[in-house]
Amino acid sequence: MGKAATSGETYLFSWERIRLYVSSSSEWNSWCEGIVKRLPFIPGHECSGEVVTVGNQVKLFTEKDGVSVETHLPCGRCFQCRNGQSNICQNMELFGHTFNGCSAEYCNVPETIVEKVPDCV
Repeated sequence: MGKAATSGETYLFSWERIRLYVSSSSEWNSWCEGIVKRLPFIPGHECSGEVVTVGNQVKLFTEKDGVSVETHLPCGRCFQCRNGQSNICQNMELFGHTFNGCSAEYCNVPETIVEKVPDCV
């Protein structure tokens, strides 16, 4: 399968070398209907993997880095974000809920919600 193109602040990583993948399953309910913005979309929000390709603006990661993904993506622009309260961002996006997640061979993830995983893990 070909690799998707990356852009600026996102990078692509692969599940070819899965270190951890945990998925919480639940029934489709009214909460889901309020969170998922459009169908079809790719679910999956708790994961780690290996970086395959980085976007041209990525500074902290390189190919083959082991990484883990935080599910919450604050906007960085609202009052809460500008005042050190990004955990209660008014425009919070959720990886695998409001934008495509990790239940695919490859996924694009913003650099701001990624952490390196030590090789020993």
